[in-house]
Amino acid sequence: MWYNRCKIASVQGWLKGITHLRSTTTPTYIYTPKAYYGDHSCSKEMRKPDFPLVKCISENFIKPKHEVEESNQPYHLAPHDLLLLSAHHIHFGLLFTKPPRIKNQEFSFLLFLESLKESFSRTLVHFYPLAGQFVTKVDEDKHESVVYVDCNKGPGARFIHATLDITISDVLSPKDVPLVVQSFFDLNEEYVNYDGSSKPLMSVQVTELLDCIFIACSVNHCITDGTSYWHFWNVWSEIHRGSGNHMICDSHLPVYTRWYPDGRAPGPFPIPYTHPDDFVRKFEPTQLSDRIFCFSSDSIARLKAIANEEGYVKNISSFQSLCALLWRSMVRANRVPYDQIIHNHLAVNNRRRLDPPLPKYYFGNFFQSLTTSTTAGELLENDLGWAASLLHQSVIDYSDKAVHNFVNGCQFTRFDMYGNEFGLGKAIAFRSGYGNSKDTGLVFACPGSEGGVSVDLEICLPPDSMDALELDKEFMAFVSLPYAYIMRYHRCKIASIHEWSKGIAYLRSTTTATHIYTPKAYYSNHMCSKEKENPDLPVVERISEYFIKPKHKIEESKQIYHLAPYDLAFLSFQYIHFGQLVTEVDEDKHESVVYVDCNKGPGARFIHAALDMTIFDILSPKDVPLVVHSFFDLNEKLVNYDGHSKPLLSVQVTELVDGIFIACTVNHSIIDGTSYWHFWNIWSKIHKGNDGKDTICESDLPVYTRWYPDGCAPGPFPIPFTRPDEFLRKYEPPQLGDRIFHFSSENIARLKTVANEKGSAKNISSYQSLCALIWRSMVRASRVPHDQITYNHLVANSRKRLDPPLPEYYFGNFCQLLTSSATADELLENNLGWAASLLHQSVVKFNDKDVRNFYNVWLKSPSIMCIEDVLNRNSVGVANSPRFDMNGNEFGLGKAIAFRTGHGIKGVGLVFACPGIEGGGSVDVELCLPPDSMDALEWDKEFMAFVSLS
Repeated sequence: MWYNRCKIASVQGWLKGITHLRSTTTPTYIYTPKAYYGDHSCSKEMRKPDFPLVKCISENFIKPKHEVEESNQPYHLAPHDLLLLSAHHIHFGLLFTKPPRIKNQEFSFLLFLESLKESFSRTLVHFYPLAGQFVTKVDEDKHESVVYVDCNKGPGARFIHATLDITISDVLSPKDVPLVVQSFFDLNEEYVNYDGSSKPLMSVQVTELLDCIFIACSVNHCITDGTSYWHFWNVWSEIHRGSGNHMICDSHLPVYTRWYPDGRAPGPFPIPYTHPDDFVRKFEPTQLSDRIFCFSSDSIARLKAIANEEGYVKNISSFQSLCALLWRSMVRANRVPYDQIIHNHLAVNNRRRLDPPLPKYYFGNFFQSLTTSTTAGELLENDLGWAASLLHQSVIDYSDKAVHNFVNGCQFTRFDMYGNEFGLGKAIAFRSGYGNSKDTGLVFACPGSEGGVSVDLEICLPPDSMDALELDKEFMAFVSLPYAYIMRYHRCKIASIHEWSKGIAYLRSTTTATHIYTPKAYYSNHMCSKEKENPDLPVVERISEYFIKPKHKIEESKQIYHLAPYDLAFLSFQYIHFGQLVTEVDEDKHESVVYVDCNKGPGARFIHAALDMTIFDILSPKDVPLVVHSFFDLNEKLVNYDGHSKPLLSVQVTELVDGIFIACTVNHSIIDGTSYWHFWNIWSKIHKGNDGKDTICESDLPVYTRWYPDGCAPGPFPIPFTRPDEFLRKYEPPQLGDRIFHFSSENIARLKTVANEKGSAKNISSYQSLCALIWRSMVRASRVPHDQITYNHLVANSRKRLDPPLPEYYFGNFCQLLTSSATADELLENNLGWAASLLHQSVVKFNDKDVRNFYNVWLKSPSIMCIEDVLNRNSVGVANSPRFDMNGNEFGLGKAIAFRTGHGIKGVGLVFACPGIEGGGSVDVELCLPPDSMDALEWDKEFMAFVSLS
């Protein structure tokens, strides 16, 4: 079980404290920030969470050990400080193993904690501003304010003792920084630095794990930058090591004398605002993947040698070489268009840049962003040395008399992080918290835990870009992996019910091998870049391509095949094809008729492709691997209306090293799931006969006779549009996690029993019970506010609901959404049986009247659906059905071992329910959720109690 998609940053908030003012001993829970589980932090569900929580054992507020005379004076913020009022805090923490003994005594965590508080209070004597709070004085006449620190205001710095029952392995082994690490830090993402008016300016949280200790320090970024932050850590560690004899050399203490530019009199720096709403902007982070990459001393030396060998300047540093590598690799991973300008921002310590320079331990913020720019094309067409030279030149140009000192100062890697031992020995790893407004492309460079000149990089990128980065040959050639690393492709958004086709006779063959690329949704809109000529990502090689028509002429194909309202409603959806679509426009009536010309176009497409991957590569990753996307033709760029120029059906057969993947993509305006799987079943049956005789019973063939509601004459159904841009809305899916969960027949039976025992309705089906479980679990995982209405959309086959019913194999779309709704509070406060009864009632009530009513309403006001009309974070949509005969399609290869879906109409909350490979009533469920919600779902006790892990 992994916690994925962690968005964390370290420069957020820091606190100090010395004497106990208040202690809370009642255990409380520290929740993972709302950025990961929605704005649901205070909901009733949080009282009994289903995912791992840090338990707060005690909370103390600490002030300096003794009174500090200077603390009676206001501590004024300088311009570098005030710039950060709307930013987040600094968060960094160190992970230590629990020592068996300290100073020849058996290790006691409680004694260690008390000694840590004592040394913390002594350290605050030297860092007294961190124990205060902000004060704002407003001058309405001048329309300005002065923000400063009252060093004696407030209870002091916060010190938290917390526990969590996980191990070192749980923290370090996941590929992504685990989500639970967020809760190791106080003052998380809902706070910005200006909140220091009411919140502590510093907070320390010591979290006791089963076999280790995590010490986290959160500090208000308006008070310190990285240099001052790690200076605090170093002094604290030194004082703790000396116990009561905490004599710190004066030259090692912070310097509070403020620096003022020439012509500026000492005093406060007013800001031209009178209300925080005028300047505070709270940062909403995007969904990011956060991973640690290690570079050994040998790799760094090799990288520096290459950069200096290839570069056009001399003396390129290790840090500049590493930054150049990062810059190039991340631009490639993000698929930035070649003509776009890209920037590299280095955080620079300015203390040694002044003439004369400021003291090394000048306290506060005194850094600046050094920006280097070029186009993506220039960066990637030139070599690593060129990029490193560009960065080196920026550093040189930025310096006047103290270049060497400046270069030494600007490197985060020079901070003494691992010298902070606190009597526990050397830390084994660092991790950072939310702060510093972590966003796409943010990198933290820290000294490697192995020492020497090794470097650990923490990188934040969207999940698709992160996966691409891990496949970047230049980047990975220098990475030294700290744990057994298995290359996986993550965060795949795939779906199959998009387009469907038929065809029989060969019309055209393409034999030149081409590459099928993973869709742009994963690697940005950079499909035509020069980088595609040598992709570093696994690609499917297209061996041949045919267009196929029916084996012999069909008389009925000369007739126009009209689309019914159920079909037309899907024109803006993607594909789930055999002729092509035709639109006839009547400008006078401002309407169009869309139909299928069964003889138009070259026919259905049939592709033979190959990929050097194994079954294990496809099935073993936790998330459906990204490369599966390229097993399907007619992908996410197309919608059903594109059937005017694209085939309505495409089959792609991809040969793997030890397996074969057969994918069928069909235009969803032509067929629904019932007709789609009917096509598969007939194709498999004909292939099985393979004697040239298509001996299919007439009762098993599709029925093309269109059904018309009462009062509606046979013929086309016009839509009130004359141009496609009037109704087409191309769906841009968000970043999603896509995983398969297996439910054995025994667990399905047990689930049905529980639902019927607790429900108010009788005869609740297995399917309704499963859908109720999914609804409740996904609402919990998405942290939907309790007063918000949630929806469950079941896709129902309407053929048997009519009176009289339609034939079983009526061809086309004849499905309808059955929507059940309840507030999140109702859904979660009641039990599983209550939710299942709600779904059961919707199914029971669905009848002939509802089907006819849909037609009548549509005829009065024709509309074209888009997937985003149905799916969002508050809804669940269950498509496909475990009753479809998916596993009976053998094609002489034996039973399939797995199903996977293509891009299709997949969105937040979409669920595909399919028959389990083992048969016997088992079900495989494919779920799509944002990464944070997906991780929470895997910690949902009710949900996982019925999942059979395969």
